[in-house]
Amino acid sequence: MTELPYETINNNKEYSVINQNALFWMKKTEQELGVNATMFNRTKLTPQERYLELLAVRGNKSVKGSEEVVNINQCIKYAIDENNIDLINYLLDKKKGDQLPILRYAVKNKNLELTEKVIKTTEYKARYYFNALKEASLIGELDLVKFILSIGDNYSLQIAVEDLPALIQCASIGGSMKLIEYYSGLSLKHDNSNNNKILINEMIIKGSIIAGNVKLLDEALTLTGILKYKPNIKIIIFNAIINNQLNIIKYISENSDSIKNKNSLIIIPTLINNGFYVNLAKRYECVTIVKYLTC
Repeated sequence: MTELPYETINNNKEYSVINQNALFWMKKTEQELGVNATMFNRTKLTPQERYLELLAVRGNKSVKGSEEVVNINQCIKYAIDENNIDLINYLLDKKKGDQLPILRYAVKNKNLELTEKVIKTTEYKARYYFNALKEASLIGELDLVKFILSIGDNYSLQIAVEDLPALIQCASIGGSMKLIEYYSGLSLKHDNSNNNKILINEMIIKGSIIAGNVKLLDEALTLTGILKYKPNIKIIIFNAIINNQLNIIKYISENSDSIKNKNSLIIIPTLINNGFYVNLAKRYECVTIVKYLTC
């Protein structure tokens, strides 16, 4: 009988006697988790509670009821790791702990029902809306962004202007031109100045570097010439190295003339055998970049 799942035992009245049987829980814990009797008995918890505690600590697993003896945030993590939607909903209904991991999970998996439920039940609307939009942007899902904004709330009616630069960067990481254009359009509707256009382009540059998206970076550098401003190429190289993006380093090193043609203000330093950049790459343990820079 010890092989029966916890839920079967706990939810079935015919097993109610077992719930009070210390020997049963001790044997079940030993069989499933390899915990001996001595360790099992080092507690003030009931035998059933001790099983739940060790199930989490030793088995990295939670079930309904685990939150009574284990930190609910840990229970949420295990539920997400196991893709256990029923348990996730159960823990969400408890309205305790940090529910942002559930929101991120829901958005990444395009679970619209769960996404809507988390946002509607939280007390921190603006924070959760932003995080939902951020996650949707990181995977480049414009339709998902529009769904999140359709859920209905003051924040969702119009994205906070101050959030748009960060969301543009996330959309750039996600590599979605449609989403970049969507957010950029909202930003430019509020502020169509050249300074704001430069800010938008800088966010695209940052996102393209993090993602290692050479094509997007090339387009953004072209736009620096059109907007007539000088991007900080040293910062671009620095960010490419700390994000271990060899393809960005190769692009800059091997296309310096082309980049300068896009914007005559850009000055590209020599990268090969440049002691500063070699040491930076070594510091961040970017083995392939070190090899490339010292070839």
